Amino acid sequence: MRLLIDIETVPEDAEPGMTAPPPECWRYAFEAQPEARRKRLTGRGINSWTSALTAPSAELSELAADLRAVHDAAWERLRAASLDPMRGRVLCLGIAEDDRDAEVWTGEEVEILSRLSGLAASLSLGPNPEWRLVVHNAGFDLPFLAARAIRHGYDRLAGELHEPLAKPWDRFVTDTATAWPVTTYAGRRTGSARLDDVARHLGIDRAANPIDGSQVLDRYLAGDLEAIVAHCRDDVRVLRLVYAAERRCGWVP
Repeated sequence: MRLLIDIETVPEDAEPGMTAPPPECWRYAFEAQPEARRKRLTGRGINSWTSALTAPSAELSELAADLRAVHDAAWERLRAASLDPMRGRVLCLGIAEDDRDAEVWTGEEVEILSRLSGLAASLSLGPNPEWRLVVHNAGFDLPFLAARAIRHGYDRLAGELHEPLAKPWDRFVTDTATAWPVTTYAGRRTGSARLDDVARHLGIDRAANPIDGSQVLDRYLAGDLEAIVAHCRDDVRVLRLVYAAERRCGWVP
């Protein structure tokens, strides 16, 4: 049996309808600015900050540029949290067994992990010639899930997901991204194993996918969970086709 999975993640502090990053992001962004910029901003009142966005004077124009730099850095800090399991969370998990239609599990993260933990227990998750876990970019999905599992007290699940990372010689995971041939030239990577790029190369239609991965946070903030779920489900569909192509070539078991 093959179990195919894909996850979509968002910052733990993000909420639908949010129009500004949380205070932690602003503090981080401010501290990351050059000293001269921090000095210009220190001690400014909120009225100056607001008027700086439209005032024509050189001083306020410079202040506006400083504010925009901090603003952009704060949003980048928030976006980066989607990739960090200590600051992000699982929004949804796409999953499919063999040729069955993909399901997408949504809801509270702890509920998603509870379902995954139950499934893992029923399958006796671990090195087993009878089945494999198929993921595209397992180096992200598995450690993210493992870190979130231990956060919520699913220690056994965390250990099972960490197993193929700690013992690659005894792994039960197939990573279609790792198996994909990626070119390098003069020590520089010139090819891509991104799922969208691989799908395009193989002629796999992605018309059913309304967004790409870079748009997940924006759609979440806009309250468009439906588009994210459709994206996750289509990722699992494409993963299955990529896996089948790699198996035909003998690249993966």
